Amino acid sequence: MPAPAPAIQKRWRQTKDCAGNFLFILPAILVFSVFSLYPILSTVYLSLFKWNGIEPTRTWVGLRNFQLIFTYDPNWWTAMGNAAKFAILGVVVMQSCSLFLAYLVDRGVRGSEFYKVVFYIPTILSPMVVGYVWKWIYDPASGILNFFLAQTGLAFLSRSWLSDLSTALYAVSATSIWSGFGYSFVFFLAALKGIAPELPEAARVDGANSWQTLRHITLPLLRPVLTVVTILTILGAMQMFPLIEAMTGGGPGFATQVPVKSIYDECFKGYHYGYASAYSVIFGLTMLIISLFQLEIAKRYNYD
Repeated sequence: MPAPAPAIQKRWRQTKDCAGNFLFILPAILVFSVFSLYPILSTVYLSLFKWNGIEPTRTWVGLRNFQLIFTYDPNWWTAMGNAAKFAILGVVVMQSCSLFLAYLVDRGVRGSEFYKVVFYIPTILSPMVVGYVWKWIYDPASGILNFFLAQTGLAFLSRSWLSDLSTALYAVSATSIWSGFGYSFVFFLAALKGIAPELPEAARVDGANSWQTLRHITLPLLRPVLTVVTILTILGAMQMFPLIEAMTGGGPGFATQVPVKSIYDECFKGYHYGYASAYSVIFGLTMLIISLFQLEIAKRYNYD
C-alpha cells in the first residue's frame, strides 16, 4: 500500500533540511580534509617506504620502519621517556604553582590585579626567544644564575646546567613551567571566580578552616577544570620542541631529546622521510591513546 502523501512530504522536508545543514559544514569538512586528514594519510603512507625526500623513487619496505623502531632504536624510547618526565613535572609542579597563585589572587592578596598581568606575560612570548634568554641565564660563565649563586655564598651549587646530564632535563623543564604556567593560572582563576561565594561562607559558618574549605569545597568544584588543564599540560609537554631546539638541541647526548625533536632530526637532518613518518605515526597514536584515556577518566569524574 503506498505511503500517504503527508508522510512523503515530511520525509522530503527532512532530507532537504539534512542536505542544507550539510552544506553549512561542508567548508569545514573540506578544510579539515585538506589540512588535517590528507597530511595524516600521507604520513601513514610514507611510513611504509624508505625515502630520502629528494629522489623521485621510493622503496617499499612495508612495516620494516616500525620493526626497526620497536626493536633496534633505543633513542626513540629515550625520547618518549624524556617526554613523559616533562609531562609529569608539568602536571605536578606547574599545576600546583598555578593553582596556588590563582587561589591567592582570588582571595584578593595585595597587588592581585598586577599579578594577573605579570603571570600571563611569559605565555605570550615566543618559545624560541624564551629558550635563548634562559640559555643565557643558565650559561656557566656569564649566566645570571651562577652569578647569583656565587654572590649569595652558594657557589658550590654552580654548574653547567644545560651541559650536565643530571640537570639538563630539569633546567629545560623549569623554563617550560615558567613560560607556560600562565595558561593554567588563567583557567584556575576563572574557575575560582565561578564558585558561588555562599559555599565557602557556609563552610566557614559551620566551623571549617581555610584548609578544610579548600580541600572539601574548592578542590572538588575545580575537578572538571583540573581535568582539562591536565590534558592540555600533558599534550603540550609531549609535543615540546622550540625550547629544546633553542636551549639544548636535544643534548647533552639524548638527555633532553623528545619525540618531536627526533622526528625533526630524522626528517630534515637525516633525510629519512619514511622513518620519520613511522616516528610520527607511533607518536600520533600515543597521543590519541593518552587523550582518550584522559577523556574517559573525565567522563567518570563527571558522572560521579
